[in-house]
Amino acid sequence: MRLKNIKLLLLAVLLLGSAGCVCRPGVVEHPGTAAVSREELLSRIGERTRYWSSYQANVHIRGATAKGKFRLRAVILAQLPDLLRLEAFTPLGQTAGVLVFNPKGASLWIPSEQVVYQSKRAETLVKHFLGAPVPVETFGYSLVASLPPDLKVKELRPSQAGSGWTISTEESPGHLGFTWSLLSQPPAMKAVSVRQGPLDYTIGYEPATSLEPGQIPGEIRFVSSQWQMEVKVDQMKPGPEIRSGAFDLSAPAGIRRVRLSEAP
Repeated sequence: MRLKNIKLLLLAVLLLGSAGCVCRPGVVEHPGTAAVSREELLSRIGERTRYWSSYQANVHIRGATAKGKFRLRAVILAQLPDLLRLEAFTPLGQTAGVLVFNPKGASLWIPSEQVVYQSKRAETLVKHFLGAPVPVETFGYSLVASLPPDLKVKELRPSQAGSGWTISTEESPGHLGFTWSLLSQPPAMKAVSVRQGPLDYTIGYEPATSLEPGQIPGEIRFVSSQWQMEVKVDQMKPGPEIRSGAFDLSAPAGIRRVRLSEAP
């Protein structure tokens, strides 16, 4: 009787642990099979981008930058492309920082400093907090391995590269340039190269993330010559119910506010 109860308990734990999670099987490339067409590739990218336009994620972040090494747990709420909230916690469970981005600008509350930093450009605050100047829109779309919808997916021109595809956008003054590398069979996001003036870095997915809408990334690696950051996705779900005001920063009354100068 005791053994039977133990088995039932273990089964219950497994079922509870898997409830609400989105699938994340590893992608196994099959280069010998027929590649998807350009039209099919763009259709799948568009479908995935729409599916993850709003999401909640629990992640672990670790990195090494000029500010030193860090390790954080974070909860992220996103309604792309204009709204994102990242609340980071120390290993002891204390709030390390709350970053909020909305059309009015961006704010970063760091309780240990008792200060709220503000900037029109969220990447200025991301650089101050994490030491990595990643635009918040790029960060938000990278976590779900999709493309910003304002790129007009149907107008993109994928190019075949070996057994896969690449999609590139031109870098215009003051804007970002991207090159996405994708597997063809099965269609999956493998890596992204990002360019912004003198800055460049890569975003890699381990394993490559399937373009099937319900699949989530495992580990996402941001790497440049000056810094690196790894994001491990623990849980992610699309279209969550988000409370009113989640994307407005609520900090203690009378707290000091500092406006950071914009990055060039």
